[in-house]
Amino acid sequence: MATIPNGSLTQTIYSQIRDQNYKEALNLLKEQLFNQPNNRAGLSLSAYCSYHSHDFEYAAECYQKLSTLYPEVADYRFQLAVCLYKNGAYDEAMAASYQVDDENYAEKVKQLQASIHYTLEDLASANKLLSSMEENDPNNSSI
Repeated sequence: MATIPNGSLTQTIYSQIRDQNYKEALNLLKEQLFNQPNNRAGLSLSAYCSYHSHDFEYAAECYQKLSTLYPEVADYRFQLAVCLYKNGAYDEAMAASYQVDDENYAEKVKQLQASIHYTLEDLASANKLLSSMEENDPNNSSI
């Protein structure tokens, strides 16, 4: 790994992310998290880079830690559920989805839960969730 000039670590990390070099950015972030394991920016960027590198297990670990450190942030809990789902941990993803108690995420949570049910071939539950979303949609013009 190339030596990063003093004072330009943040710029280097964001440049790597901008250029979609997520694995390189993640390597730098992991070094920083070794020294500061609860650093919010480091955890958040690590989760983002891991997600885009399809390392959903590590992304879920980061979001789990963020959810514990910042329980008031619903997005961390939602992203945790999504990463668990994408990693194939369906039961854990479903359990995590029930922890997202922010109304702004209600529809997204239902979509995720429907996806989990569908993936598990529980089509009746998936359809029930999707139907409930259609009933609550003010733009739904069906009679």
